[in-house]
This record gives sequence, C-alpha cells and structure tokens, in this order.
Amino acid sequence: EYKGHRDLLAAWADVRQRCPSAVLWLVGDGAERRAVAHAAEAVGGVHVLGSRADVRLLLASAALLVQASHQEGLPNAVLEGMAAGLPVVATNVGGTAELVVDGETGLLVAPRDPARLASAIATLLEDADARARMGRAALERVRASFSMTHMVSRYEQLYDRLLTEGGH
Repeated sequence: EYKGHRDLLAAWADVRQRCPSAVLWLVGDGAERRAVAHAAEAVGGVHVLGSRADVRLLLASAALLVQASHQEGLPNAVLEGMAAGLPVVATNVGGTAELVVDGETGLLVAPRDPARLASAIATLLEDADARARMGRAALERVRASFSMTHMVSRYEQLYDRLLTEGGH
C-alpha cells in the first residue's frame, strides 16, 4: 500500500481526461498486485506488468517515470528512470528530493494527493520540450552525482576525514 498505487490510479483517471491516448505501465510485484490489477481495470489505459527482467527496455520506451509512494528511502526506481534519461514525477517523501530536483529533473508533489499527481503527470505528457529538457538534466544529475566513480570518491573523502579527525 505504501507505494501509492491507489493514488496513482486515481490520478491516472484524471490524466486520461487530458491525455486520452496515454498508457500507464505498473512494473513490480507484491501482495497488493491482484487488488491493484482489479482497480486498474476500472481506470483504463493501465497495464499491470508484474516483475520484469526487461525494465531497461521499458524505460527506453517510456515518456516519464512516476513514483507515487507514501514513504521511501532512496528509491532505486527513480535513479533507474533518471539514468535512462527520463523526467520523474514523484512524491516528495524520504530521499526522493535528494534525487529529483523539482522543476529541473522532474516534478515533486505531496504524497496522497492524486489531483496534484495527475496535474504533474499530464503537464509533462503535454510538453515534449519540458520532458526532453528534464530528461537530459536527470541523466546528467545521475552521471554527476550518483555514478559509481562519484560514490567511491565520496567514501574516500569520508574515510580521509574520519582518519584525520581521529588523529591518525
């Protein structure tokens, strides 16, 4: 439930009013899958795909990534979408704001607010230039701040600082 699928489906009904040809893919599996799939049937334009080994191909075909969670740590799915050059519409929970720069690499909305979520999704679906600009910025942000090289460098800096502060 904390992944916010019900909020996303409520938002999707509004998105389809503005963007009738839009299609939503829900990727992943869990205890709520059957209930989510049932709710998705009533909304239309939603495909519940379950667990997939070809997420990279799905991301390459997507216009944007949406994460509607009520709580998160540092969501890998958001990083994966950004690394694929996608703008992100996400709820501002947990570490999501450390990844998504609102208005630059995507749009952040409050959790449990399907109307604002719908507005953000539709805004990006209707604006190809904004999607492209934010997608490029998202990819650059991942490369600059979340690459393996960057992470190793940050750990080295931390270890150096701890050794210096410890008197060694």
